[in-house]
Amino acid sequence: MRKVCFVSVVALLLCGTAFAQQDFVAPDYDNIKKVANDKKSPLNYDKLAKRFAKGDTTLWLEELQSFYYGFAFRPNYSPYHDYKQFDTIQSIMRRDTMPSKGTLDKIVALADEVIEECPSEPMAYFYKYAGASVLADDYGGDTLTPKLARLQFNMLCYAIASSGNGLDPMSAMHVVKVSHEYMMMDMFGFHPQSQSLSFLDGHSFDIMELDSNEYDVDTLYFNIDCLINSWSKLFSEEEDEVPPEPGLSDGRLGTQIAIEPGS
Repeated sequence: MRKVCFVSVVALLLCGTAFAQQDFVAPDYDNIKKVANDKKSPLNYDKLAKRFAKGDTTLWLEELQSFYYGFAFRPNYSPYHDYKQFDTIQSIMRRDTMPSKGTLDKIVALADEVIEECPSEPMAYFYKYAGASVLADDYGGDTLTPKLARLQFNMLCYAIASSGNGLDPMSAMHVVKVSHEYMMMDMFGFHPQSQSLSFLDGHSFDIMELDSNEYDVDTLYFNIDCLINSWSKLFSEEEDEVPPEPGLSDGRLGTQIAIEPGS
């Protein structure tokens, strides 16, 4: 399958500042936990999901963060859950041959299955965009579906990027899954050399040592409080469970997100 390239508004905004120091907003986990399942709250996860599904561009930062981070407080949240649909999609995208219309329809359908399970999973929208955009370009498919999926992917990436630039623990990017760390690194073309887990000032971090890059960034910090707190809760229920060891193999995308300014 041909390489999928598209402009991410989030990436272009951040690349333009070259990771300059700016104001970031760390998610208010206590409040997000309180409202995520509160049906009376306008920040209720299901209410936000309905607006997000329509591509509501009036969603503001607190709402986007409540939507993305809110999934960490849903009953079906699992920080290391592996979507089998993504395995199938990635195997298709690695092929050198041009996929048929039926195969592209399958990519979109598989992405929709993940969205149905987790409406705030960014990579589901990226893969939906990948399939739908080729359908539109090469098979005369509708153009609204890829535009909406691209917008939704950008909005979720913005929710993550708004939490920090990752240059130090105080400005760490907050994520709810390890795979989203790799998604954000792929966004900027970063390649990790090593990954380590650290606990600083009551918070949990994945620390990524990076290969040389155009931004001269050596280290990225990701706040993983959501993941660690989830495992702590699980341990209290099943003491014999052991969480998977974080490693460089976790959550790799299979196909790099390519950002082409001006395309």
